[in-house]
Amino acid sequence: MTLTFKMSFRVLLVMVFAGCALTDFVQLDSCSLRDTTTNEILSLGGLAKKDKTAAVSAKDSTGQYDYLYNPCLSFTAEPSTQCDNVAMCQEDTGHQPIRYYNLGNQSTATFLFENNYHYIQYTGSEIFEGGHRTAIVQLLCDETAVEPKLLFISEAEKGTYRLVLQSECACFGKCKQVSQTCTPQSGNCACELDTGELINIRSLNQPSAPMVVKTPTSTVTLNPCTGINVGPGADGCRDVTVCVQNAGTYTDYGVASRAAYTLQNGHVILTYISQDSSKRTNIELVCDPGQRHYPLVTIQGQQTPSEINLELRSVCACPNACFNPPVNCDRIDDCSCRLDDGNGVFSLSNLDNPAAPFLARGGDKWSNYTYYYNPCTPFTPPEPNDNCTAVAGCQLVDGTNEDFSIGAQNTASFRVSTAESDVLTMMYTGGNEDRQTFVQLECNATKEIPFLRYVYEEPIHAYHFVLESKDSCPKPEMKKPGNAKSQRPRTRL
Repeated sequence: MTLTFKMSFRVLLVMVFAGCALTDFVQLDSCSLRDTTTNEILSLGGLAKKDKTAAVSAKDSTGQYDYLYNPCLSFTAEPSTQCDNVAMCQEDTGHQPIRYYNLGNQSTATFLFENNYHYIQYTGSEIFEGGHRTAIVQLLCDETAVEPKLLFISEAEKGTYRLVLQSECACFGKCKQVSQTCTPQSGNCACELDTGELINIRSLNQPSAPMVVKTPTSTVTLNPCTGINVGPGADGCRDVTVCVQNAGTYTDYGVASRAAYTLQNGHVILTYISQDSSKRTNIELVCDPGQRHYPLVTIQGQQTPSEINLELRSVCACPNACFNPPVNCDRIDDCSCRLDDGNGVFSLSNLDNPAAPFLARGGDKWSNYTYYYNPCTPFTPPEPNDNCTAVAGCQLVDGTNEDFSIGAQNTASFRVSTAESDVLTMMYTGGNEDRQTFVQLECNATKEIPFLRYVYEEPIHAYHFVLESKDSCPKPEMKKPGNAKSQRPRTRL
């Protein structure tokens, strides 16, 4: 005989009468359970992905429906709005565009016990057939299943979906819980999770090339750890971590000395308070191993005059990922900088040729765009040139007379990779409608003919490229550089 009392995020008592044995379980959070007899914990924390994507997926027997699942932490099935910050999502691929259905978020997670198996039940937000869509996930302990597997079993009742999660984390005592606290460390540039792991963003501290994110009405400049000055004299921001420029006005939105760390749904939130306590900036630190060289910062949600919300994606937002001190590349001119660790100079002067700028074509979705780029000297493409006059980069819309500046030469700044000190990104601002350009230098000592390739646009009006060349490598600094330079051949693709 099994009696089950469901209490989400509270004590869950499951009494199993077998030889007079009584077993109690306590639900700790949305994905963890404690056996109060043995004090062991079953936690799916080891499976939770922290980059807002699903950890596992399964197809039904027809192949029409996909089930995406991330225990412990919420994810978003882009580009849907229905499956935003959910635990499980159903995708109906039999329709175009694909239809998405919310099968429950983390706050609806309830542990069940039946026939000696543990289950987690999730409840969707939408009304369906007079009720709500429900997902029931059976936890199947398999100590050999290092890679988790999600299997779809059936739609037992209309709108009730049964699945099985096979994993070592479905066993008691195998996987850690998702962290609940993060304690600030010295300098307010790192915090220690209650698991003993460290989130260290010190490598992102580059005051000579702070992070910049644009909104329709303002510009946000951010540099963690060390205060920066933004804007002219006393009218600008002085010794701040976050500065917002709006219509010629510069406002302090947070200083490093007033940093605080909290955890929300397993994600670290770094908050900065302004010197006069009237403004604040909340930054969600998202672990993204793909952002190895420079962080990706975007505006999130609604902003208010007193509060802004950002998302920062970086490998340095991952536990125990970044420990190196930051390396800066001090500007020499518009296309060269000096590494402050003494390991040489980056210079693209050999690649400067305004008469034949680099050419790259937008890939996939943006195949109708052509991009031009030249380091060092401003250039003007042959046609059209309504907006692209004396620029560092230009975007042309193929088959039209439209062109857009994507950066001015004199705005060039230099950011050294957070993961590899020999990788540099050159950043340009000042383009039409706040367009920006990011050119990552890819060192290839055998690449005699340089090659520029388009990578992506993210966020909107921020264009990312890779420039592969032997001149993309740092070189020992010469005391007296010669006057001659070998120019790139004047060829066009």
